[in-house]
Amino acid sequence: MKAFLDSSVIADATLKDHSTRQRTNTFLRGFAECLAPQYALKELAAGPIYAFLWFHNVLASERSYDKALGKLHRLSRTPRRNLTSSAIEALRAAEQTLAPSMRARLYWRTEAERADDIRTTLLTLVLRAWRRARRYSLSHPLRCHPLVEPDAGDPRGVRHSARRCSGPHICDQAGHLRAAADDLARICSHLTAHGKSEEDRRRLRALELAAGGKVIGESECRGLGDAVYAILSPLTHVIVTTNTKDHEALAALLGKTVERPPAG
Repeated sequence: MKAFLDSSVIADATLKDHSTRQRTNTFLRGFAECLAPQYALKELAAGPIYAFLWFHNVLASERSYDKALGKLHRLSRTPRRNLTSSAIEALRAAEQTLAPSMRARLYWRTEAERADDIRTTLLTLVLRAWRRARRYSLSHPLRCHPLVEPDAGDPRGVRHSARRCSGPHICDQAGHLRAAADDLARICSHLTAHGKSEEDRRRLRALELAAGGKVIGESECRGLGDAVYAILSPLTHVIVTTNTKDHEALAALLGKTVERPPAG
């Protein structure tokens, strides 16, 4: 059996806490091949990696662990709750990585020292995760998406240009979808008839732009989401994701299957 990976499972295999990485990679070793569209790396950079770097930059600017937590708490009361959740995962992964040295040291002398240790650990985790993600066999290359490492030399904080398209134009991702015109049309028809949520409407608009050869902006590109995996996954592969609920309906339309790694 061969696997077609989405960004959520790549994040679990490369970026999350040690037990999650170990469990996910053990599961993935059971496949003869692990393939991912380049779009998955863009989603990885725009989602989990962005959250890790966001908290890294907060720690760098606040120079205090308590103040950084305060900013995270305030964020939780805004519409950016997903970023809050991912930043908490970042903190968990960093503290788990630091645990042996924390036990030896017992405590940090200052809040700034604690913030700096966690910050540098987050950057190490991100760089390692990005390099490991790049090792997967990639399908459907995107010239419009830069596969570059995070820039740790930016004085404003670490930035990662791989989270965005390189410019407004007709993107390679839309071309890949148009190459599977029948599957694209089937997904659009399904969303037109059954899509109810705002996310469904956003995805339908992005797919219709792709089908019509129109210019797709950054927001529309992100809106393609799960449809990318349903359409681009080879029939010889199973789509592997941590979010089977959202993937299964679209994949089933095209005669494809979805599988989730075991939970902890």
